[in-house]
Amino acid sequence: MTPSSRFAGAVAVAASAALGVTGVAGANAGQRTFQQTYPRASTLCAAVAHGGGSKRLRSSAAQVLIDCNALQIGFNAAQAAVLAGDASIASTIAAERTSVSLLCAGPKPHSTACHHARHKDSRMLNALHNRRIHLAWVYYKTIEANRRAFWREIDALPGGANVRADLPIPVQSS
Repeated sequence: MTPSSRFAGAVAVAASAALGVTGVAGANAGQRTFQQTYPRASTLCAAVAHGGGSKRLRSSAAQVLIDCNALQIGFNAAQAAVLAGDASIASTIAAERTSVSLLCAGPKPHSTACHHARHKDSRMLNALHNRRIHLAWVYYKTIEANRRAFWREIDALPGGANVRADLPIPVQSS
């Protein structure tokens, strides 16, 4: 294995660790479905859409469906924003990694230019890590605010006070 390919591999591992890239079990921001994010709300929405749900809420079924639609739209927008941000970060990491590996390839992997490129790459990865944390924070704050608004609306409907709400969604950094 050449020094430049080892370095490229190390950068890939560091980038993955810095960005918190894990499998679906770890589920980073935006990777969960609507049903996984809002299990009780999605169950209520599906039941009301099929003419079921709480007997007390059936008289307000149209309003429940409007609220469900608003929750779904808010979720889709938040998910799209965080996934687009992740894609942008991933492409930036790939471009930076390629740039460093090209500059440090060949007989002078310890040159001053290579050292400066690695230092710049390290600063870039740190900035991208901070950007990823911010994207995740905005995502979780948004879906939690949407959850609270949805359940506030349901609670205000006749018979809605007896429906159990989804648990709060904690803000995470990945």
